[in-house]
Amino acid sequence: MQHPREVVLVTGGARRLGEALCREYARRGRVVVCHYLHAEGEGAALVEELHAAGAEAYGVQGDLRTLAGVEQVFAQACDRAGAIDVIVNNASAFEYDSGLEPSPALWDLHLELNLRAPMWLASLAARHCAQRGARGVAVHVLDQKVHA
Repeated sequence: MQHPREVVLVTGGARRLGEALCREYARRGRVVVCHYLHAEGEGAALVEELHAAGAEAYGVQGDLRTLAGVEQVFAQACDRAGAIDVIVNNASAFEYDSGLEPSPALWDLHLELNLRAPMWLASLAARHCAQRGARGVAVHVLDQKVHA
């Protein structure tokens, strides 16, 4: 059964650009699922704020650095909201780095969060929508610091 309103999962939704996206989707009448890793307080406050404004919103916590974590976040989002129609891949790492001394571990982190997790989530969403006979949308955002 298809959810009566479009459900949007925003990764990294508790802060910065993700927070603004969650607010805008809620303002436009979408059901919002706000994902976060460490920003539990901000995520809960945002969900509460959206509820107070009359929106349907949920929070999900999870680590997108592993495929098991990606699958857990997606399953948790579907369980809470009933379905996912739109995935906004926005989660990023904001760790100090330097082009003078690149870190293989930090490179791997960026690949996990900015490449592998978004593609895996988009694939999960595509299969989920196909099973429901729904048309899904995946949006990939790079909310990344440029200089640190």
